[in-house]
Amino acid sequence: MRDVIEQHYVENRDRYINRYKRRVGVHGAEDIVQTAFEWALKWASSYNRDLPLENWFSMLLRNAFILCKRNELPVYRTVEEEDLGVEDSPAFNEHFSREVKDLISTKKEGARNVLYLYFFQNYKPAEIHKVTEHSKIAITMILQRFKQEIRAKYGDESDMRS
Repeated sequence: MRDVIEQHYVENRDRYINRYKRRVGVHGAEDIVQTAFEWALKWASSYNRDLPLENWFSMLLRNAFILCKRNELPVYRTVEEEDLGVEDSPAFNEHFSREVKDLISTKKEGARNVLYLYFFQNYKPAEIHKVTEHSKIAITMILQRFKQEIRAKYGDESDMRS
């Protein structure tokens, strides 16, 4: 996958910079494109190969642009996972892991993706936000509802941290 992303970088870097340079200047556009490619390499495992790479990468670019614009605002403060009430993904034993995967498979596609990235790829909510269309708040709600469902089904001893 790394080779595909590198090839995409070589072929499209200038086009992406041109897309954003009117809005944030050349240096800002270069930062946005570089950030999006860094994320693509870091989170390549989140890419759904059934979709065109361009679609996935355009979402990363858009999120990098939004981050760039928000960081220009002096009052903007990044919301950290602790502020959202979400801890790191717990370690699962084999049986419980299988149960959780089965339960995740019953969810809608968007929620399935968020839950899989969080529980089995160890992505943090802020990272999931960068590689999906979901807001941080939506991701937090998906995770909290799922954890409540697990607690209701298995009790508080289920190893799910709140």
